[in-house]
Amino acid sequence: DFVGYLLKNQHNHSVGNIIDVLEVPGNSLFVVDFKGREILIPVQPELIIDIIIEDKIIEMNIPDGITNM
Repeated sequence: DFVGYLLKNQHNHSVGNIIDVLEVPGNSLFVVDFKGREILIPVQPELIIDIIIEDKIIEMNIPDGITNM
């Protein structure tokens, strides 16, 4: 379970904390608290760069546009 993990982007910048995981058939989603609003990040193995279990950090290639405000 990745709830509570810090999500970082491919540039090692903090995106936010994972607050939920939505199990959608064919494409699970991380629900992330991003600057006070919820955003959805697709959980696809090819996007995950690293998972550091002891520090509760996931580093991912975040698709363009998801974190643009």
